[in-house]
Amino acid sequence: MRKSNQARIQVSLARNMSKNFEREQVFSLRGGDPTDDFVECNYRFPAPVLGTWFNVKVKFISDSLTATTEMVRIGFITEPKHKVPGVPQQMPENSPTTGS
Repeated sequence: MRKSNQARIQVSLARNMSKNFEREQVFSLRGGDPTDDFVECNYRFPAPVLGTWFNVKVKFISDSLTATTEMVRIGFITEPKHKVPGVPQQMPENSPTTGS
């Protein structure tokens, strides 16, 4: 993200074709080092999230009408969990593989 003193982003996640975005986190784009032009935001889940399909929503929030925000790059790092102890394995309700 391009650094901005008057802007924030709000990131949330929906899984398995749901329209219910959850696990919302807000990040400031102020940055730490005054010589940097960009800010890196790391969105991490508070707990493991099980699912097949994921949608990520990034909402730009500004504190003034003149604030500008620019997303320069976005990337994803996921870790597959084929078997999580104590969680029954099942297909998601709204999955293209189940035909619904």
